[in-house]
Amino acid sequence: MADWCKTIGELDDFLAFVVLYGPDRFPPQREMNIEKAFAQINAGINNSAGEIASAAKVDELKALSRRAEDKFGSGRVVQAAHLLQEMSELLNSS
Repeated sequence: MADWCKTIGELDDFLAFVVLYGPDRFPPQREMNIEKAFAQINAGINNSAGEIASAAKVDELKALSRRAEDKFGSGRVVQAAHLLQEMSELLNSS
């Protein structure tokens, strides 16, 4: 699977995509599921780490991603979406 999230902007857009369609309403043409979505999110964090202000912020993004994936896995979709939105806010803060 190709990395869709190579920059902070692409990662932020993808987070919004997952909030909108996760965990199981992804458009069929995207061949996406929640596991693949989090693989993309995590790759995006790693790919854009150089653009992110600090290592601490990268670590926080990774922790939020793990928590959101766990929430989706346990059926807590709203809480998972809130964590993804928190990630977006963190990406967009200076």
